[in-house]
Amino acid sequence: ETEFLTLFEFAPDGIIVVNAKHEIVMVNDQTRQLTGYTKGELIQQPIEKLVPQEYSAAHVHWRNEYERGQRPAAHRRPT
Repeated sequence: ETEFLTLFEFAPDGIIVVNAKHEIVMVNDQTRQLTGYTKGELIQQPIEKLVPQEYSAAHVHWRNEYERGQRPAAHRRPT
């Protein structure tokens, strides 16, 4: 666990962990630097907090497709 937390906190990329309810449960320092939010402002917030408002509804739709085992429409190849 200690090794995981060290890798998590010092990763050069922003990392966000969400729970089954799509709420943010962990963020690393890089995420905080990239978004400008504090840890307290992100924890227990819906992941859509970090999605631009104009894409939020589509994000929820794509996420729901993915959870049903479908490839989200945004990533399907035209037939």
